[in-house]
Amino acid sequence: MARERTALVVDWKRAIVSDARLTAADRHVALTLAVHMDRDGGSCFPSIRRLAAECKRKPHTISASVEHLELTGYLQVDRAAKRNTHGWSNDVNQYRAQLPLGATAAVAPTAEKQLPLGTTEVHKTSTNGAARPNGRAAVCQTCGTGGGQHAADCETLP
Repeated sequence: MARERTALVVDWKRAIVSDARLTAADRHVALTLAVHMDRDGGSCFPSIRRLAAECKRKPHTISASVEHLELTGYLQVDRAAKRNTHGWSNDVNQYRAQLPLGATAAVAPTAEKQLPLGTTEVHKTSTNGAARPNGRAAVCQTCGTGGGQHAADCETLP
C-alpha cells in the first residue's frame, strides 16, 4: 500500500519551523498564513492589518516577515495596487506557499547562525551584569558590544 502524498501546506509548515534562517516573527507569520490556505498551499488573501491582529504584531513586522519569506523562497506574493484615485485601495495581496530550492518535506535549507566576526554569543541570563531584568541583553560596559554578544577579548567573558 503506497503512502499518500502529504499536502504541500504540511510539508511547508515542517520546512518553516526547521529553517534556522527564519526569525520567530517569520515563522509566526508563515504559520498564520497557513491557517488561511487550503491543503495544497493555494491562494489566501488576508490583509497585513488582519495578519497583524491575528499575530499580535505590528504591521511593519508583518510586512518585513512577508518580504523575508518571499526572499527565502517560501512564499509567492502577488502584490495588489496600494493606491487608487480615492486613497487606499481595498485590494489585498495574494499569498501562495512554495518550498524553496533545496527544501524537502522534513528538511529546510540550512544556514549557520552568523555572528559578527570577533564576537562570542553569551546567554542572556548571564551573571556578569549583561542582562536586563526583562531578559533582553544590554550593551556590555567593557567591550561595548550588545545583543548578548561580547568581543573575543572581552574581560567579562565567563
